[in-house]
Amino acid sequence: MEIVELIKEKADIVEVLSSFLVLKKQGANYVCNCPFHTERSASFVVSPKMRIFHCFGCGVSGDVIKFVEAYKHISFKEALEFLANMLNIPLENKINNKKEFYNLTKRVNSIFKNSLQQAPQIKQYLLNRGLDESDILDYDIGFVSAFDYRQFSSLDIANLKKLSLLYEKYFFIHNRISFALCDEFGNVVGFSGRIHPYKNFTNKAKYINSKASFLFNKSSMLYLLHKAKEFILQRKQVYITEGFMDCIACHKLGFKNTIATAGTAFNSQHLSKLYKITPEIELVFCFDNDNAGDNATLKALELCFLNQLFKVKVAKLKGDFKDVGEILEKRKALEFVEIDGFSYYLKRLLDNANNKGEVALKIKEIIEKINNPYTKEDMLILAQKELGIPRDYFYSNSKAVIKEAKITNKEIILKNAALDSNVLDVCIEYLSGDEFGKYKDDYLALLNNQKTKLIHKLLLDTTIPELDFLDIQKSIKALYLHSLKELQYKAKAENDLPLLVALSEKIAALKNL
Repeated sequence: MEIVELIKEKADIVEVLSSFLVLKKQGANYVCNCPFHTERSASFVVSPKMRIFHCFGCGVSGDVIKFVEAYKHISFKEALEFLANMLNIPLENKINNKKEFYNLTKRVNSIFKNSLQQAPQIKQYLLNRGLDESDILDYDIGFVSAFDYRQFSSLDIANLKKLSLLYEKYFFIHNRISFALCDEFGNVVGFSGRIHPYKNFTNKAKYINSKASFLFNKSSMLYLLHKAKEFILQRKQVYITEGFMDCIACHKLGFKNTIATAGTAFNSQHLSKLYKITPEIELVFCFDNDNAGDNATLKALELCFLNQLFKVKVAKLKGDFKDVGEILEKRKALEFVEIDGFSYYLKRLLDNANNKGEVALKIKEIIEKINNPYTKEDMLILAQKELGIPRDYFYSNSKAVIKEAKITNKEIILKNAALDSNVLDVCIEYLSGDEFGKYKDDYLALLNNQKTKLIHKLLLDTTIPELDFLDIQKSIKALYLHSLKELQYKAKAENDLPLLVALSEKIAALKNL
């Protein structure tokens, strides 16, 4: 029997998941609050008969292997190894015998770090950049000097060549400052070598990274993820920089939930790896404050939006600094101005475009792909504000979409309010009833603990989703904000200054919540 099938056969999904979750029996199944998103009521169901789990809130589902992958944020092979150990199943050639190579790269890293202690000029250069002795050790920074064959066996040398770390008689980053590149568990999987002022590196790349190997993939590498992961989970937020020194500087200056790309553009592999940590994560891009950095930011934002991920921001440094590394070098405090990612994207596109029409078309394509009604409403409001284009433009090719967009959000709110009194409490806080238009009487009936024919119809309609509490809050606020915007537009037309002031205050307060 294949090892995957054997593990599925032997694993009791309820027993395994009970190691991580508090499961409660409900009929033939077990339920609990979903570990993959925030919710108030249990929508995470485990079926011992079918040997699967499914969350009716966020939609995540799978078998016992899939759960271990997602919950522990590890790869498929590592999930197999974890379960094999738990079930006492022998697993041959675990993780491609990587342990042998991890031990070797760890030794190489120690050699580089020891070499730095014998290179006072290089060490002083790093200290002048704002680092101290403990940073050099903690962040695995070294210096690559001559290769000493006496430190390695013939098998070691063969393995170093397999990893492309050794060229002829030298390490591939000879005479450069070394930065150990680690996977999310802290295993050294490669190295990056940086130039310094004490050798002529004319026409040489500032950084040289390890070549791709079965240990190292530059396209998916996130520098210092092994140190930042705990803080990312705590804060549900990650800062993303371009350079290693910027990343280290952020950690030293208090932003320990910071990672960096390893000499490559932010891509879908990076995005996937970060969202595996927590689906509620907020991405904050803080790339260099120059044209290249700004272009990289725009591409990263567009990648997020095309994947329907809008919980993103752009961080700009306060003060006249090129990057975070310069702040550390000058021993200044690190302060960011954080800008909503979609607003930033819109403004920068407008700055760079030949005409507004090009930008409007691009934004329209993004908005059309958004499934969540509350997110779509937020994006529409921002797009209207920045582009000055009527709302109907974004639905100009399909009246059916207009109809669905106008009623779906209201129907979702009504159904969820009928199901959960906590949702109704939020509605009472923000909505008077006028916001529902033709559904006003149905909403007012709910306030009196009554259900109209429409409400009963909505409750039985399985195409209308039951959202988790945070999402339904956003949906309610989006509807309220839209109504305030409509009143604001009317007040402007009638030149009603007192009402304009009052509405502006309400809108500002809502955005700050």
